[in-house]
Amino acid sequence: MSLPAAAKQIVVVVGAGPGLGFSVARKFAEQGHPVALLSRSKDRLESLASQINNLSGQHGKAVAYAVDVQDEASVHKTIEQVQEHFSSGKAGAEHQGAAIHTGVFNPGGGFARASFLDTKASQVEEAFKIQVYGGFIFSQAILRAITSSPAFSQTNDTTTPLGNILLTGATASLKGSANFSAFASAKFGLRAIGQSLAREWGPKGIHVSHFIIDGIIVTERTDSLIGKDYAAASRMDPDAIAQVYLDTARQPRSVWAFEIDLRPSVEAW
Repeated sequence: MSLPAAAKQIVVVVGAGPGLGFSVARKFAEQGHPVALLSRSKDRLESLASQINNLSGQHGKAVAYAVDVQDEASVHKTIEQVQEHFSSGKAGAEHQGAAIHTGVFNPGGGFARASFLDTKASQVEEAFKIQVYGGFIFSQAILRAITSSPAFSQTNDTTTPLGNILLTGATASLKGSANFSAFASAKFGLRAIGQSLAREWGPKGIHVSHFIIDGIIVTERTDSLIGKDYAAASRMDPDAIAQVYLDTARQPRSVWAFEIDLRPSVEAW
């Protein structure tokens, strides 16, 4: 895809903090896409957006927004603000007239590890609200934005995606392991939303994909918790994962993938 074409396709990443979310946002920006970084806290996002905006060479612009994926009104309002900000040309003339094209759902939170009897109902509720309820709200807002764009209704292109919804899953999306009842049930739910979306909207040109992240992603947080050298061969490079997200978003309609498993070569599965 050319830089001018990418400059008109907005990518929205929720859960865009340090790690996979930021890597995905930067990867799309490097290809020319304008990117919106969404998270509950805007403070850290501002510096991440600045890193993208200070990339060398031609690239898409980035802007940060604070949003809670559990707040339906806030999510829909933020998506509208993202659309207006880029399409108006405020972020740069190259993005004037741009429309939301891709949504990436990569939220943190909801992770709980405890025996079934020690798992609290509040932990199940939290995981559900972030992963399932939040995933539903975000996907619906992105889908409404994509389908309201003239690029969706007026195109004659039947070979490339008219939009993308990319959902970050985990090992727990497929396997309810012992001590993970809260997290696994929520991840199962997010995967089900993705399947339903893909079956309904795939034939209409919207590519919905679900990524199984089966391993520990290299982040500042994981480095601080387990050390940089612990199980180094089984750690996942967020930039390499982000490349797969980008490649998937650009798949021609004749070979769309719904689910992609990603894991280190040494990971037992």
